[in-house]
Amino acid sequence: MNIGSFVARGFLLLALIAAAAQIAMLAPQMPAEVPAHFDAAGEPDRWSTRKGLVVTFIVIHAASLLTTLGMGYAIRWFPVSMVNLPNREYWLAPERSRNTYRVLFDLMCWVESGTILLMMGIFQLSYWVGVQQRTTINPEFFVLLGTYIAFVLGISAWIYIRFSRRNASSGN
Repeated sequence: MNIGSFVARGFLLLALIAAAAQIAMLAPQMPAEVPAHFDAAGEPDRWSTRKGLVVTFIVIHAASLLTTLGMGYAIRWFPVSMVNLPNREYWLAPERSRNTYRVLFDLMCWVESGTILLMMGIFQLSYWVGVQQRTTINPEFFVLLGTYIAFVLGISAWIYIRFSRRNASSGN
């Protein structure tokens, strides 16, 4: 494993630990009924039990993790024609495919880390509304969402730029 893989996977592990710690620390402090959904104005429009909200966030984290990393790992068995990558025939040639799949898996780790951080932000906002420190999740929700979208678009742009070059020394 190279340093890029170590950092990507290590950051993902830290994000998972932080999410688990956040849920463990905040859930006991939440009231019995907590906001579970918000309207476009950021006002709560559906409520849940504390346990229901915690279970929902854990299920979302687990499903996202399994889907993102599962796809990041399983892509190596897809037919090359199904992989949407610039210069895919070049990058998925037998002599380069192992490294290419490692880079793609590491990028999926970064996307999942960003998703975990987004969900942590949403959980924190739900907590604040639930304990009545505030009445809305706006404008912070839109800042979180915008940051996440910019992050994913940045990774997408990096993938396009990285794999548009056809030389083996184009970085990992």
